[in-house]
Amino acid sequence: MKALLVLVAVIGLGNLSAGQTGPVLRDITYAPNTHIMANAITYDEASHTTFARGHVRIASESSTITADEADLHHLKDTRTAVDFAIDLRGNVRVIVAPAVPR
Repeated sequence: MKALLVLVAVIGLGNLSAGQTGPVLRDITYAPNTHIMANAITYDEASHTTFARGHVRIASESSTITADEADLHHLKDTRTAVDFAIDLRGNVRVIVAPAVPR
């Protein structure tokens, strides 16, 4: 079991260092409030881009975006937020929740 974990770690580091996409995921959370779900999610370190494919759903506190595909270009990361430029394709829908009065 230990050898398998080391092998997976080495292969994963090799992919990152070569600038290739990493393992395929089904959901990922950026900062505390941006959750991305899709049939397949990969990240390209060289371009700082997350690629989501198939039934994509991007949810935050104030909005929900759905599409067939999305490319999320990471512009800026902080402890509390992530700024993206997002390219959406196919069956795109955006729902914006009303602001909550303070």
